[in-house]
Amino acid sequence: MLQSVHKSVVNNIVDDVVKTGPLTIGVTPAVFLDVFDASTITVDGSDIVQTWADKSGSSNDVALLSGSPTYRATGSVLGGHAIDSTSNGIMTITDDATLDYDDCSVFVATGVVSGANSFSYALWKWSGGQQEFILSSSVAASGGSGRLAISDNGSTTVTIDEVGYPANGKFGVLELQFDGTTAEFIIDGDVKGTATQDIFNGTEDLKIFNGSGVLQEIFVIVFYTSVLSDARKKSIRKYINRKCKQ
Repeated sequence: MLQSVHKSVVNNIVDDVVKTGPLTIGVTPAVFLDVFDASTITVDGSDIVQTWADKSGSSNDVALLSGSPTYRATGSVLGGHAIDSTSNGIMTITDDATLDYDDCSVFVATGVVSGANSFSYALWKWSGGQQEFILSSSVAASGGSGRLAISDNGSTTVTIDEVGYPANGKFGVLELQFDGTTAEFIIDGDVKGTATQDIFNGTEDLKIFNGSGVLQEIFVIVFYTSVLSDARKKSIRKYINRKCKQ
């Protein structure tokens, strides 16, 4: 009886979050970006993104850094709302205390439009000597693969590749799940690899996009500064998939 009740409660949590989003699971994300909410995005006269408002309540808003990341009402991968990396567009979120973590759950819904054999970062904190993590949708050196790279900001950097992901024109959800000891690289709910490695929690800004020869689209980013339970991870995956494929 207790098992049945517990299962019912978990299923209800999952169902509720699928309907209402990442702010309702009992753990507040540090960043929640939703391209389908056009009211959160400001653009110039050429539809180049100037700001993208964080919906988490932490005010970790996105600002234009360089290039021409462009808002599309009709994107290429999903045929709906998207922000793409035109002209090697890069956007940034200023680092502050709300982004500090000892463990984390990070979800990035993305898709490659063209150029999958070149490199492109989807979400990353890795520059100026502050080596932290990269979630990449395309790595040329690995024959066009998704990649998670993590570093302790010292001599140890670990990479996990999934060769052949993503195919051009395909949508997928990249995840970094880190419990303070072990990192998992997950694509579309499937664990592609694990690494026992500390992740340096530095002061570099969080960045969206960085690549050469790749046109990539971003749809949803959810960043929790603690690792979620399996039930909550499942609920966020279902929410993102429902949001992107509706």
